Amino acid sequence: MSLKCVKYLEEYFDCGGFPESLLITDSSTRTRYLQNLAETVVFRDVIRRYDLPNPEAVWRQMHLLLGLMASPMSYAKLRKRLQGEQYRVSPEMVKDVTGYFADAYLIYEVEIFSLNISVRRTNPKKVYCADHRLALSMSGILTHDVGKSLENIIFLHLRRKTDRVFYAKTKEGYEVDFVTLPMGASLDDVTELELVQVCVDYEDEVTQKRELRALVSAMGEYGKNESVIVTQNTEDEIQTEAGTIKVVPAWKYLLED
Repeated sequence: MSLKCVKYLEEYFDCGGFPESLLITDSSTRTRYLQNLAETVVFRDVIRRYDLPNPEAVWRQMHLLLGLMASPMSYAKLRKRLQGEQYRVSPEMVKDVTGYFADAYLIYEVEIFSLNISVRRTNPKKVYCADHRLALSMSGILTHDVGKSLENIIFLHLRRKTDRVFYAKTKEGYEVDFVTLPMGASLDDVTELELVQVCVDYEDEVTQKRELRALVSAMGEYGKNESVIVTQNTEDEIQTEAGTIKVVPAWKYLLED
């Protein structure tokens, strides 16, 4: 069972999650299919729908956003980058277009977890894509970052279950990839809060220490006695002063209800 699931996960990494993409055996043909799909969404659901006057800037902003998959994003930096490439864009346009992409389900914006509205508004949002392979096909990234792809895959898994998905920074300054609450739950209801960290290179001692440190800090801060690290293929259970940290391979985590 596990070997078959690992094989399917590898196929997911390589092909993405669109059914048509799985049927295409040639890599370059698959890439072009995904590019056409993204271009159709942007033209039909963004440029034409909102009658945007500067389509070239919209195209470029799409490429930049998809290149930020599983990374922080700020509207000010996006605008500065676009202006540096000679696109005439306003702060309002950059923010609005990003929202249009989210409305078209091309990207997702994830806020920092905080009860303070101003903290959520002033901290960078993280960007995730509707499909990691689509993002890679459009962003022009030559090297496949397995870590970011896995993080995007886990985000989509969580987002299918709840609309309450955030990232967190503890008071000690450590970052946790995902903080989730049940669908529609209030942010101050932490009784069912879950902490999830994504780590590909878990066997690396330095990386392992960093990920565990972040979760222990968050568990203490939010009063949780259990959390999860999703890895590429490692399984373990670690007892810490804050509680239990379950280390789960991605294929198993994605099959859990």
